[in-house]
Amino acid sequence: MASQLSGRFLALVIVLVGVSLATFLMIHAVPGDPVFALLGDQATASDIARVRRDLGLDRPLPEQYVRYVARAVQGDLGTSIRTGQPVIQAIKERFPATIYLTIAAIFLSTISGLAVGVLAAVSKSRVVEFFVSVFPLVGLSLPTFWSGLLLITLFGLVLKWVPVVGDAGWRSLVLPAVALALPTSAVVARMTRTTMLATMNEEFVRTARAKGVPGRLVVYKHALKAALIPVVTVVSLQFGALLGGAIVVESVFARPGLGRLAVEAILARDFPVIQGVVLVSAVVFVLVNFAAELVYSLLDPRIAKS
Repeated sequence: MASQLSGRFLALVIVLVGVSLATFLMIHAVPGDPVFALLGDQATASDIARVRRDLGLDRPLPEQYVRYVARAVQGDLGTSIRTGQPVIQAIKERFPATIYLTIAAIFLSTISGLAVGVLAAVSKSRVVEFFVSVFPLVGLSLPTFWSGLLLITLFGLVLKWVPVVGDAGWRSLVLPAVALALPTSAVVARMTRTTMLATMNEEFVRTARAKGVPGRLVVYKHALKAALIPVVTVVSLQFGALLGGAIVVESVFARPGLGRLAVEAILARDFPVIQGVVLVSAVVFVLVNFAAELVYSLLDPRIAKS
């Protein structure tokens, strides 16, 4: 188990280095100079040279990257070109709104996806089968921004049940979480149905039924637990998709999260902020997948011994 964890930790470090390098190179490959965005068209050549020197942009790219990594390891992600605020401070201010939204969306998508998937696997009703076959298609087909606009129109403007913009507590979190959760819940539902159908034919499930174990206990204690490992994988991978999808949802619902911060930084070519947001998102994603490995061991002790 210890060797497995150390191997996963090494993989985590390699992934983060790769993400930071790829982001650094892509940002510097984009046409345009952030100094012009900062100073404007009326800046003199001496002003441009001075700012480039102050920002370290006059140094070779390899040296810039090494300096960036060295500072990032110490918790210094640089300073925003646009606002002059430390990047880590800007991320701290916006991170809670995004992580609350992502956790709410992953909770809704997992619960609804598991419920629909299990129901589809055990039910013999044609009505249920029709609903279960339509639900994933609808969830995967609706773009997040479109479902968000529909939710705003129906529940915010027509029914006026919840706030539709900003960050005003848990009530303002409902609609963006639902909009973000719809595609993921469809993926979880399809995976749960597939794995449950396969697990229901396993020998240990047939043995439990032969021993007279009640049907619900067979489904939820035996079959579902064994079927959860692929579902956990899907959920952990979808967590990264939800972090990315939060950019669109936060823009639609005007939530002050990392997504809107990234959009603002991209428009202003504020590359320290862009790098910081991508790096923090990558750290969260790899940590979630690392936690998923631990969940595997709880669901199936044989994995921990391998």
